[in-house]
Amino acid sequence: MKNFKLLTILIFAFIVVTSCNKKGDPGPAGPAGNTGPKGEQGDPGTSNIMYSDWFLYDPTYITQNFSFISMEVPVPQLTDEFINNGGTVLVFFGSKPEDQTSVTGIKPLPTWGKEGYQNVPDPNAVYFELDYTYNKSLLNISFIVTQNLSKLTDRYYFFTNVFKPDNIRFRYVLIPGGVKINQRVDQIDLKNYQEVKSYYHLPE
Repeated sequence: MKNFKLLTILIFAFIVVTSCNKKGDPGPAGPAGNTGPKGEQGDPGTSNIMYSDWFLYDPTYITQNFSFISMEVPVPQLTDEFINNGGTVLVFFGSKPEDQTSVTGIKPLPTWGKEGYQNVPDPNAVYFELDYTYNKSLLNISFIVTQNLSKLTDRYYFFTNVFKPDNIRFRYVLIPGGVKINQRVDQIDLKNYQEVKSYYHLPE
C-alpha cells in the first residue's frame, strides 16, 4: 500500500513538473515604439571630389616674345559627363621655394601680378595674368603679359626671375555637378582655398 502511494506521488510530481516546463504560444506583438530623434548630419566626405597634388609650372608652349606661355595638364577626370553635368573646376596656386616644406600664399585663378611691389600701382610696370581653361581630359594654365610688354628688355629673365616658375605650385580641385554652385556651396567660399580644403578634407 505504501509503495502504491509513493508511486502515485511520483507520477503526480512528474506531471506537474512537465506541465510547468511546457512553453506556451507566443503572445501578440506589442505596438511599435516612437521614432528616435534625427541624428546629426555627418561631415562632408571627399568620395566624389577629385584633386591633384601640388605641381610645378612646366610650360608646354611659349611665344617667341614670352608674352604668352601656357602649360597643358592632362586630367582624365575631366570627362564629357563631368563637364556636361555642370562640374566645377577650381585652380589654386601658391609659393613653395626650396627652403619651404609647404605651399604658402595660396590664391585662386584667375589672378594677376606685376614686377615690383604688388600693392603699389605703377603705370610703367609690367603686369601679367594667370588664368586657366579646360576641355575634355585637359587643363590649360596660361601666363599672359597684359601691360607694357614693350618695356621688357629681357623677356625670358622676367618670366624666370619675376614670375619665378620654379617657386610656384598649382593644384586643381574638381567638384562634380549636382550641387548648387555659384561662388559659394552652402557655407564655403570657392575662392578661399582654406575653406575649400577644410570643407572637403583635402590633404596638404
